[in-house]
Amino acid sequence: MQKNLYKKNNQLIIMTGTTGGIGGYILSNLPNKFDFLILGRSKKIIKIQSKLKKNKKNINYFFYDQKKKLNIKKLKKKIKFSFYKNIHLIFFSGAIDKKINSFERDDWINILKTNLISHLEIFNSLKNFYKKNKNSVTNKVIFLSGGGATNPFPKFPAYSASKTAIVRTVENLSIQYSKQNLCIFAVAPGAIQTKMLSKVLKFSKVGRRSSKKRVLSFLKSSLDRKDKLYNGKLIHVRDKNTKISKKKKYKDHFKLRRIDK
Repeated sequence: MQKNLYKKNNQLIIMTGTTGGIGGYILSNLPNKFDFLILGRSKKIIKIQSKLKKNKKNINYFFYDQKKKLNIKKLKKKIKFSFYKNIHLIFFSGAIDKKINSFERDDWINILKTNLISHLEIFNSLKNFYKKNKNSVTNKVIFLSGGGATNPFPKFPAYSASKTAIVRTVENLSIQYSKQNLCIFAVAPGAIQTKMLSKVLKFSKVGRRSSKKRVLSFLKSSLDRKDKLYNGKLIHVRDKNTKISKKKKYKDHFKLRRIDK
């Protein structure tokens, strides 16, 4: 039985997708002023914890198969949420269709569970914490979107549908929890070279190329923000804050169907 996460910092980041190319890089390079709890089903997260502890990261792990229901009681035993002034959620885990043009029921269910439903379960486990939280820094809930949310991906319909659902979910949650100390938004990272992108490129074209460094830079700055500028929006990592703040001119730009002007 693992011990409760030993608190060193006032802010905690709970993160999924850390065994992947983008998520692993982000986790390794986020500053040590945060405590970290990584969730996943693979034993790789143990190796990740061991490696990053050597780099003085206060990090622990919790096994969670995202295709199954989250055991909230076990998660709350693992860590005392009330110890923290802020708890940020970064959802970077994702699955893509095993076969192209697939409408097989099990494939769709597994992708929707991995890319969206599992993340909502984690968010739901923290609702009481967020309800009481009054810290000056807003708690960030960050979903990974882009891809099929900004353009059709007809060869990968389940993946595309899940990424689109994320954006609408973000818009809904931002309104539902508008009075709480929360900033809930989706990030479009751009086309970054990963195993998943290599699979996509065999059948589809992608937009402008991006980099892990650009995503990291964006996340670092967004985690430090005290305002709710990004709340309810789909933000591409290349978007400028001056553009985001002009609500009237770019009213529809950051919604589900981005309109580039």
